[in-house]
Amino acid sequence: MGIANIINTSTSGGGGGEIIRELVNSSDGQGLYFSNTGYIHLANNAAAEFGTSDFSIEFILNQTGEVGSSGGSIYQSATTIYNKFSIENHVNSNVVKLIFFNAVGAATTYDLAYNMAADYNEPTHYVVSCDRSGNAVLYRNGTEVASVSIAASASTNLGDGVTSTAMIGNSGSGYTFLGGLYRFRTWNKALSHDEVDTCFQRADVPFADQYGSQTKVIDSDFNGSLDGWNTYNDWNTQTNNSNAMQLAASAATLFFF
Repeated sequence: MGIANIINTSTSGGGGGEIIRELVNSSDGQGLYFSNTGYIHLANNAAAEFGTSDFSIEFILNQTGEVGSSGGSIYQSATTIYNKFSIENHVNSNVVKLIFFNAVGAATTYDLAYNMAADYNEPTHYVVSCDRSGNAVLYRNGTEVASVSIAASASTNLGDGVTSTAMIGNSGSGYTFLGGLYRFRTWNKALSHDEVDTCFQRADVPFADQYGSQTKVIDSDFNGSLDGWNTYNDWNTQTNNSNAMQLAASAATLFFF
């Protein structure tokens, strides 16, 4: 899992899983708001030292603009000048820039042809999924909107020997984004389209419940009352505490549907 989980744990009512409605009308939090040159330092963590492995970064933003004439810094995996990865929003050139810094601080930049300004003032779910030997793909609300080959940086080691903090936004440089942050997560793998879509569809579900808080899919404590389960026709419960059901001897045929 990632180096930080900053998430809007919405408990607001309503159905349909509409991410924008749930994020805006959340009864228990409005995310973190960035203004001027606001930023977050993330403690150094091995989970964000991607090395030469595939990785993915997920964030939900409600951007209202950017600070700086050339764009806004969204994320950088370290505050050093070497062995790090950055994501920048450059609305003036209609691209999202992915920047790989090698061991001596030389930068290689890749442009994802997408203008985030089209999403300003609307909570939007993004995932950048990076196949180090192939493409980096940008997903918006579960849909692929841009991709670019990053194979030329396959050997760039991200995080090797780096112990500095990571950063969301940018500290005091006049080069950051404005607006709200609702979620930030990272993976040490390239998420597939289906995995990204699942992240988006469940974006309004509290993180602790996204993968189920129940310990049983069905009730396995079969006792005399079946804890609310009903017996049917020739099915009986075992009474020897074996937590099982049995087919009565009188049943000649069993059909599965």
